[in-house]
Amino acid sequence: MHLKLILANLPKFKHLEKSEAVGQLQAILDELGYDIGRSGVDKIYGKATKKALEKFTETGQIKKNGSIGVHTLAALTAPITVTPPPIINTEGYVPLSWEKKKHPERKKWSAFVFKMVDFYFDDSFTACEDITRFRRDYHSLNRQQKINVWGELISAVCKFESGWDPTSRMTETTMNIDPVTGRQVESEGLMQLSYQDKRNYRRNKRIKCQFDWKKDKPLFEKNPRDPNITILNPYYNLEFGIGILANQIKKRKKIALTKSKYLYWSVLKDGGRYSKVDKIIAYVEKLKL
Repeated sequence: MHLKLILANLPKFKHLEKSEAVGQLQAILDELGYDIGRSGVDKIYGKATKKALEKFTETGQIKKNGSIGVHTLAALTAPITVTPPPIINTEGYVPLSWEKKKHPERKKWSAFVFKMVDFYFDDSFTACEDITRFRRDYHSLNRQQKINVWGELISAVCKFESGWDPTSRMTETTMNIDPVTGRQVESEGLMQLSYQDKRNYRRNKRIKCQFDWKKDKPLFEKNPRDPNITILNPYYNLEFGIGILANQIKKRKKIALTKSKYLYWSVLKDGGRYSKVDKIIAYVEKLKL
């Protein structure tokens, strides 16, 4: 078992955040032989802990002076949950359009999306120049309301990409073979991503992708719509997709673009054959804040 899997469901900590979860992470890294700084397990996510975590996630290895101790063993033997609990309190947020009475699980999707948008907000989403095209009163809103707007935009993109079906899959007949799967490229999950995308964004340390074809292949061969397939996990799919969107906003300053090489989703291409820009705007404008 690859040891980095023990950290698969940990949240993204903020600089100098102090919590029990940070302390648990530090205890694991310390046992595995990674330098977490002079303060040791102080439950504070400082530069040393961040650096140690980044080194561990790159290799998943035990250092020569490390071992699988009680903290690491507990993480390895704990049950792995495909559906993580809500990461933030949704109090004060307006429900997103994908939240329906028949789909109570989508409230957790919303909580996760708000958390991800908040993570990228200051150094990415705030740089967007065409956001008022999607929400005319955007600049009069407070931070929480703005995050809510981005959440609805992401929900709307998912609507026109996957119909809010986390097991959605479409074979891309105009694309080549996916070098990861050895199969024709397929767009999958809520945000219609592919396994090869993980390679394409591997150099961007802020974009996280937990897709694992080696783990998924036997599941796919038995049931291609198995919800345990990592690329179909709504949280893994949203995590990676929102990272891609944040990267686009940071570099291009816009949501809708005209050139495909700068844009991931065809539904956001201005003037494109599959453009849904106007319909996405309608969803975002209707959000009652």
